[in-house]
Amino acid sequence: MTDDIKDKQLIKGIGFDATCSLVALTTSGEPVTVSPSKDPQCNIIMWLDHRATDQAKRISCSKHKVLKYVGGVLSPEMQTAKMLWLKENLPLECWKKVGLFLDLPEYLSYMATGVPVR
Repeated sequence: MTDDIKDKQLIKGIGFDATCSLVALTTSGEPVTVSPSKDPQCNIIMWLDHRATDQAKRISCSKHKVLKYVGGVLSPEMQTAKMLWLKENLPLECWKKVGLFLDLPEYLSYMATGVPVR
């Protein structure tokens, strides 16, 4: 906040909007790498990443009842497919560190408030 906002009580909320990118964190909020470089600062899979195409197809073929909420088909850009890809491909020592996956707007809210919910 800037110094020119005198009455902070006037602020009723802050909103964030972002694409369906996936952020990996430990339970204490530290970044967990999702990169072959193992650099912990590389802890976001961008929305346009399609490495999870196979996982999205497998999930869609399951015909699970929750798919009705996403049009019956899961996109590789969606979080569930990305998380399954990470589980199947991320080195085990990195996977075990993940305590929290957040969608990018949730992450931005978390960084602004310290609360990991939307």
